[in-house]
Amino acid sequence: MKVNDQPPVRAAIVGLGKFAHSLAKACLASECIDIVACQTRTAAKAAAFAETYGCKAYTSYDELLSDDNVEAVILVTPNNLHAGQTIAAAAAGKHVFVEKPVCNTLDEADAMIAATTEAGRLLSVGYQERRRSTYRHIKKLIETGALGRIHAFEANHCGNLLAIWPPDDWRFTKEGGIGPILHKGSHKIDVLNYLFGAAETVATIGAPLDFNPEVDATTVSAIRFANGIVGSLSTGFAHTNASLNVFGVDRSVFFSGYGTVIKIKDEKEWTFETVDCGPDRPVIEELSEFAGAIRGRGKIEVDGVAGRNALRLALALHEAGLTGLTQRLSQPGDHTER
Repeated sequence: MKVNDQPPVRAAIVGLGKFAHSLAKACLASECIDIVACQTRTAAKAAAFAETYGCKAYTSYDELLSDDNVEAVILVTPNNLHAGQTIAAAAAGKHVFVEKPVCNTLDEADAMIAATTEAGRLLSVGYQERRRSTYRHIKKLIETGALGRIHAFEANHCGNLLAIWPPDDWRFTKEGGIGPILHKGSHKIDVLNYLFGAAETVATIGAPLDFNPEVDATTVSAIRFANGIVGSLSTGFAHTNASLNVFGVDRSVFFSGYGTVIKIKDEKEWTFETVDCGPDRPVIEELSEFAGAIRGRGKIEVDGVAGRNALRLALALHEAGLTGLTQRLSQPGDHTER
């Protein structure tokens, strides 16, 4: 189906795990992305995905990139593959949507940004969490001054992934990056960047996985933002919590992390108002935005720089946990602060 009299973007999905199906369904629901190809190393898996979505199957990434019918790739692959795959895609003239986190290191992120920029291609990072109606509403409350001066926050992004992933899953290894800070906390890190701006100082303590002490099972971090807001972020693989609470002088906001309802507390009257922030479709929205930008309609909100900013904070939190020392992030002014 044409959107604004423009044809859908022809995209390939690379890496065919469970979330690839969620993205594929969101592409179809957006009505502005056609899935024309897919790729994974396992032939049977590629064939099954291709049959489900009516697209061409590849087991070679290089062969997929040589397909002129593919305009963009959607990467749903392990973090350590993101940089190489993005650089190769840009060189082949493809736009790139990469699932969060953008990659594992800042050098890789810089290379991805440089490669897509030099090729004149777009890079979008899949941080859909900030697009939820609850966070959009909280952002408006902050921007309009409805909360008054904000002093603190409490953030969590944890999931009991030990119950659903085997111990040898790549996310529990060095190839997966830095444990729950990157795989779970990264969602909330981007939300915090979105709400509060640049972080300034961090400290972290963690408890390691029983079967791999090089990776944390749970972490708790303290973060001070440049505007003086201070709070905590918990991440974890062993329990479930995705809440966010923001404490202002006039009002405070409480969000469980589930659904579309927030509670707003009047700090003077000590009364609570329940607000339903309305429906949202964050994954469809981010993919629609990606397709629209390719067709010249609008810009990408969470681009490579925003993805790098989230990675930058995640790495600082991890380093603070490793060293036991408070980490001060680099001062605003480098290209990550654009």
